[in-house]
Amino acid sequence: MIANARITPMLVLNSEEIKNMEKFFNTARPIISDDHYYIPSFKRLDWDEIRHLIARKRFFLLHAPRQTGKTSALLEMMETL
Repeated sequence: MIANARITPMLVLNSEEIKNMEKFFNTARPIISDDHYYIPSFKRLDWDEIRHLIARKRFFLLHAPRQTGKTSALLEMMETL
């Protein structure tokens, strides 16, 4: 045990408080559309080409700078497929 350690109580919100929370810009993890402002990846990627590659069992690379939505796009792709 660490001497003089302090325990900080967690903030607990009820469901009504969670519903009323404002959206915010996320820069640290995958996008949650109910919580974060975002542009859906369906508007940014060529989904017809991606589906074509998947149907032909071809590999493709999703390459972009950091913090541009690669993980969120893959999670959205996974849900769609």
